[in-house]
Amino acid sequence: MISKKRACTLRKERDHSLFRANTKSEEFDYLEDKLNHLEAIILFGSFRKGEDIERSDIDIAIITQIKDMPDLNRFEKILHHKVSLFLFSRERIEKMKVGNKELLNNLVNGIILRGFWELFR
Repeated sequence: MISKKRACTLRKERDHSLFRANTKSEEFDYLEDKLNHLEAIILFGSFRKGEDIERSDIDIAIITQIKDMPDLNRFEKILHHKVSLFLFSRERIEKMKVGNKELLNNLVNGIILRGFWELFR
């Protein structure tokens, strides 16, 4: 049984850190509580690609209408990495289809940690 105390598990393989999300953890519950009505939590960037190095940050996008950033200190202590959190509203995603396709492609190719993200409706 996976503990509700851990946000993820870490496994080292070759030169990479492999994280597995524990979506039943208190940390994910905390994010859902702080970011009420979130649509999806998406891991993207170097960690998603397995190209992370020791000083890499963890890029996480949250599709939500909420604008307030939650406190990430507890996540950074658990993961031993800085967490860069990006909050995107549905409206901002629509603007990215025209203005920032590279970022949008990174999100589309990310790993959905929680929720379901429907880009085209």
